[in-house]
Amino acid sequence: MKRNGSIGGPMLVLAIAMVTGGWFFQQGADLGRAGFLRGRLFDQVADLVSDNYVDQVDQEQLYDAAIEGLLSSLDDPNSSFLQRDDYENFAIRTGGEYGGVGLEVLDRDGYVTVMNPIPGTPG
Repeated sequence: MKRNGSIGGPMLVLAIAMVTGGWFFQQGADLGRAGFLRGRLFDQVADLVSDNYVDQVDQEQLYDAAIEGLLSSLDDPNSSFLQRDDYENFAIRTGGEYGGVGLEVLDRDGYVTVMNPIPGTPG
């Protein structure tokens, strides 16, 4: 009995998929390993600073300063690091619903002063 289909084509596709999939997986593993090694290097440097610096160093402040330095190196005014308390306050201030006529107001010398209308509102 003669078969119309051949198993050679699908096997070739499967073999190519396995080889390229393995290559892509290895590339991802290399990138993950590089990130791990950089993090490990940073931890080693932080430990050396803590152990050998003249003054006592707060590890949390050291890590926070490193994060702030990383973000400031982006030279992007919209990228910043917020401490937990600062973030919670920011979320409270920006996470509400606003009602009213759509005006931004300030208290100046005890008087309510209209500063700007909020776009898309009746103000």
